[in-house]
Parts: sequence; C-alpha cells; structure tokens
Amino acid sequence: KKPRFDPFRDDLPPVIAMCVGFLEEHALDVEGIFRLSGEFKKVEAIIKSFEQGAPIHWNSQTDPHLVAGVLKSWLCQLDSPLLTYELNESFIVAQAAKTEDERLKRIASVLCLLPPGNLMIFDKLVGMFVKIAAHCDVNKMAENNIAIVFAPTLLRYN
Repeated sequence: KKPRFDPFRDDLPPVIAMCVGFLEEHALDVEGIFRLSGEFKKVEAIIKSFEQGAPIHWNSQTDPHLVAGVLKSWLCQLDSPLLTYELNESFIVAQAAKTEDERLKRIASVLCLLPPGNLMIFDKLVGMFVKIAAHCDVNKMAENNIAIVFAPTLLRYN
C-alpha cells in the first residue's frame, strides 16, 4: 500500500519530521548516510506504523541507515514524485540555463509551482542536505553525492 500524502496539507507529514529531525541530530557524521539503507522489512514496518498513526520511538541507539532508508523509501512510494511529473520538463529546461545565477532563478521559479505540501517537504529536505553536506569530510556525502542519491527519488522519470 502506498503512503497517503495530501499535497495541500499545511504541516509536515510525521514521517518526514521525525526522519529529518533524527538524521540532523544523529547522522551528520555517519559515513555514506543514504547510500546504505536499513533492512527492507524493518523499513516497511516503520512506514506502515507511520501510516497507521502508531507512535515511533527512536533514540541514539537507532541505526541511522534504517531511518535514512525509511525517509528514502517513503518518498519513493509516493504516487507522484515530490517534484511532480508535471514539472519534470520545467526543471530540465531550468537546469539548462547558461549561468549559475540564471539557473538558480529559473529553478526557484519552478519550485514556486509545486503544491504547498510538496514545497514544504522539499524545503525541509534541502535544509537537511545542506547540514549533511557541511560534514562531507566525515560522511563522504558532498552535494554531488546527495544529488546522485536523491535525484531519481525526487524527480522519477517516466
């Protein structure tokens, strides 16, 4: 069963809030975070618990790769990718701008077209990505590595 997600919600889904909060607190220095994932059955069971509204309890002993796996898997299981099929072509065109400044302006314009719930999640993820990349000397997850891991999940090409 796919995760339920209302793109017009005005708060973060609990799975996003909890995963990002945990990862920012416990995983900034974990080498290869997002490259390794937790055990599939455990990841699926946790996602199911979130979907049923069951309380999830993580602590400093929780495997960060498991939490990262829950986050990635939840995003992969959405009916539509976070950056939406409708905007795929717009993101590609925006990325083709000749200068970095123009590229950033175009991408920002496309992001404004996302449903509010999608944009809220994307904003939360980018904040976490910045913190993870700031520790790339330890975790080996510089911006390019994060992009390699997450682009297929966030965009999903048909």
